[in-house]
Amino acid sequence: MRKRGQNAIFDGRKLVKNVFNLNTKRALVEAGGEMEWVSGTFGSKVTMLYPTTILKGEGAKMEYLGMSLASGEQILDSGAKGDLFGG
Repeated sequence: MRKRGQNAIFDGRKLVKNVFNLNTKRALVEAGGEMEWVSGTFGSKVTMLYPTTILKGEGAKMEYLGMSLASGEQILDSGAKGDLFGG
């Protein structure tokens, strides 16, 4: 994403119980830019979701809002990662 740019990714999924949902999403945010991740998943056997944002420059920022629902023997592992370079 260019300087002072904004972007939002909305991802919602309903999966069946025999599916492995292993998600890899990445974004590069330059100075003054903002990345917003919004995610909702439910139903899969295993869900592993960690969007990564590379924050490059002063004022670069990210937000993550995730909701995952499980029952029984379903496995959830969810969060976000931000790597800061410069700024």
